[in-house]
Amino acid sequence: PVIIGVGRVNPTEVVINWSTNNADKIDVSYGYVGDDLEYGASGLSGQAREMNISGLQADTHVNVQVIAWRQNCSLQSEVVDP
Repeated sequence: PVIIGVGRVNPTEVVINWSTNNADKIDVSYGYVGDDLEYGASGLSGQAREMNISGLQADTHVNVQVIAWRQNCSLQSEVVDP
C-alpha cells in the first residue's frame, strides 16, 4: 500500500488516505511515536481507501502503518504525521 495522505481534521482527529491494488484485506495502526500503537483496525475490506480516527491527543506527532494482505503476503507502508 502507499499512504498518500495523513491530515488533521482538527487538533484531535486525523484522516488517513492510502492506495493499493489487489488486496484481500487491509490493517491500519495509528499511534503516538515512541509508544505503543493506540488504535488498530484489522480485516478491513481490500477496497478500503480512507479512515478517520478521532479522540487523539491534540497536535501530537503520530505513527501510521497500513498493511495490505493478499493471501499470505503483506506489504506495509508507514509515515509519521507532523
